[in-house]
Amino acid sequence: MEATAVNWGALDALVLDYCIAEELVVVEDDLVDDSSRGNVAARDAIRQIRSLIECGAITESVALLTKHASLLMQDQRFLFWLYKQHFIEILRGGGNAARLQAIECSRSQLGPCALNAYPEAYEEFKRVLLALIYDSDYQNSPVAEEWCEARRANLAATVASTLKAHMHADDPLFSLAICYLISVHNAYCMRKNLPLGDIASGILLKDRDPPPAFQDLSGEVQTFNEVDVQALAQAAELPRHDAIHSLRYTRGDVMAALKNELSRIRINTSILDKLVWEYCVYRGLINTSPEVSSSADSVASPSGRTTDVMDEDSSPRIGSGDTVCSRAEEADSSRSKSYRWKGRRSSKQQMAVGTPDAAFEKYRRSVQIRQLITEKKIPEAIQEVAFCALIEAGDHSRALEIARVDLGPLAAKHADLLKPLKETVLSLARNPGEACSNQTPVAALAASVQMTLSASLGIREPQLMKLMRTCLFAHTEWFKVQMCSDPFADLLQINLLKEEEGAPSKVSAQKAESGSAEQQQQQQVPPQEKPPFEESAILTIMEWMALPRGDAIQLLVDYHGSVEEVFAQLMG
Repeated sequence: MEATAVNWGALDALVLDYCIAEELVVVEDDLVDDSSRGNVAARDAIRQIRSLIECGAITESVALLTKHASLLMQDQRFLFWLYKQHFIEILRGGGNAARLQAIECSRSQLGPCALNAYPEAYEEFKRVLLALIYDSDYQNSPVAEEWCEARRANLAATVASTLKAHMHADDPLFSLAICYLISVHNAYCMRKNLPLGDIASGILLKDRDPPPAFQDLSGEVQTFNEVDVQALAQAAELPRHDAIHSLRYTRGDVMAALKNELSRIRINTSILDKLVWEYCVYRGLINTSPEVSSSADSVASPSGRTTDVMDEDSSPRIGSGDTVCSRAEEADSSRSKSYRWKGRRSSKQQMAVGTPDAAFEKYRRSVQIRQLITEKKIPEAIQEVAFCALIEAGDHSRALEIARVDLGPLAAKHADLLKPLKETVLSLARNPGEACSNQTPVAALAASVQMTLSASLGIREPQLMKLMRTCLFAHTEWFKVQMCSDPFADLLQINLLKEEEGAPSKVSAQKAESGSAEQQQQQQVPPQEKPPFEESAILTIMEWMALPRGDAIQLLVDYHGSVEEVFAQLMG
């Protein structure tokens, strides 16, 4: 499959945000804002509650729920589900004492709650009491499913999904975007009969968490824009009725509904963490030298090896007279020295992956290559940037000297460099504020040369970089087939990932947070790519035949744009 260019700077920011949110790195407190810290704390609490329920510690989970989501605990359904599971867990201990304790639980907690939870709750209460008679190993037990541990895991997942939506504890934007892009990639590959890559197919697990438990007490009949319903159904791969249920929970906010649905997708965190660690090392985003952080004595990579990149003792010394670094680069450099990899706390989620010393040292060399380029230690690669820096500083004499001594001879030897040289020299005639505004920024130049030199040294690029290129290409091609722009591309910063690195950003994720799918879908669609049919006709086919937008358009093409003829031919 073909690939597309990626804004690596934008991906760096998303990956670092993921590392902080998932607590994969040790980070100084002053580098984390209050909102991020609150989100991390909320997600930690949700993980802990889920883990307690999965282990059968219902009393402890109820205490945490009361502490972190007291409003949610007023929902009698949750209390009934939790007390019913608590009743089973007491009996799971076995013995007469456990039975007596379970009976007391049924009298003081489970029974009273069953009266007010929901209409079927009391029947479920009477049925679960049979567990006092039929043990977990009893053959043909009428309550065998109540003893099943999978039922307990499903309850834990339901509570976690509801808490995420209730507390607005969204998963990191990077993981949401990865889930979405891989889903689009897989749909595109299936349409084109292309094989799915091992990485793309391995990150997303087949099972999803249950949707948030929704209880509408208002009695209002909510109606939603069919564009929003279909956009959510296609993006999250949901049946129409499930998309409507999700929109009811968010009161019609399709952007929030998509976040909830993407958060339900289960990810193989072992694989994703390995890809992220590999990318961070290659891009020089993490530094685990002892001087950086004293809060952790030993920090391990996914393989168990301590990760140490951009160590001041091993990297070449850079003279201050050799470079002209921008403020952005200096900020980026100091930021990268502030993050120290520690890995995921849950050892059972950790995947043992061998990282041979030779391979690790190759990545280390690649990082040093990028550092040298960024700090202008390879003159041939950065003369253009040095020229622009001097122009912006008003030093025209030295800029002309660079052009005459370095850029001119290079262009004379390589004809393809002549046109870029003209554009570079043209900056002399521009106003100081706009000089070299269209030139390649140092970060993009460094990344490009790093990839080229690394390949020549036999250093393969991280798998995450290849995955992102492939998925972004599939995303572009998929929405060409749909003949619309992606209504969620700004929300998930996909448009930003496709932008040229260093170019002024046109993406506003904040505007996308609350916009409707219809508003987003019609943006930036070239006239020649718009469908030749009424939007209502496309939506009608999608709704009644549960088809993707591209297939609905193709049916209208085949049957001359007539919805009636489509139904007559396919249903008659």
